[in-house]
Amino acid sequence: MTTISRYSTYSSVYQAAWADISSGIASWRLWMALGFEDIRQRYMRSWVGVLWVAISFAFFVAVKILIFTPLSDNSIAEFSVFVTVGFFAWTYISGMIVDGCVPFVNMQGWINGIRMPLTVYVCQSIWRNLIITMYNSLVVFGVILIVGMDLTAHSLLIFPVFLVYVINAFWVHLLMGIIATRYRDVLHLVQTIMRVLFFMTPILWYPEQMGGLMKYLIFNPILHYIRILRDPIIYSTIPWESVYVVGSITVFGFIGSIILFALNRHKVVFWL
Repeated sequence: MTTISRYSTYSSVYQAAWADISSGIASWRLWMALGFEDIRQRYMRSWVGVLWVAISFAFFVAVKILIFTPLSDNSIAEFSVFVTVGFFAWTYISGMIVDGCVPFVNMQGWINGIRMPLTVYVCQSIWRNLIITMYNSLVVFGVILIVGMDLTAHSLLIFPVFLVYVINAFWVHLLMGIIATRYRDVLHLVQTIMRVLFFMTPILWYPEQMGGLMKYLIFNPILHYIRILRDPIIYSTIPWESVYVVGSITVFGFIGSIILFALNRHKVVFWL
């Protein structure tokens, strides 16, 4: 009887988690509205408004290209796209990881006052970052047009790649959202790690410039996520090694996040 009872408890916990996820995703009108409102509040009373996202991104990319181009043996056109696409992917990935720590903490008032699926706040955070990414993509396309880079059919892989990005953002929000809500120092730890990883990731420099240390870059997961987006655009190739790494992380990360979310979902309101 004890074994059966324990099995029933675990079963109900996972059913409740899946119900939360399905109903949260289905409430797309709500989390899209919340995401738009968050962006509107952030840029309220600004003349340029949300275009500041693209302006700041373009300014950063332009300065980095100007400074680091002389250090590269590659053409200005290739290096410009290399930096722009790499930083574009990094901005999205780092934003999703850092914001993935606070989807519940940031919405503490809503969670304490209104009974809604927690996944609504996860989707809101992801949607807000996707809006910012859409504006940054204008700069990417602008740079590609300016340097005159010819795009091939491989460039169409950006669409399935971004689907993979979104799926990863979802499980990261579930996983890190639970952990960082329970342990608030996790957010500061993640921010510190991301700052270090930026300089350890080939965004402003080519992997070949690392010399003998290049072989250790494969242990940087961010590298693989950037490569599956950047290589098809610049080199018209598919980095299969990175595809396998990203695929494995996605599968195991999704499974782990679902388990953690199911076992701790009901505790979030008490941790806030």
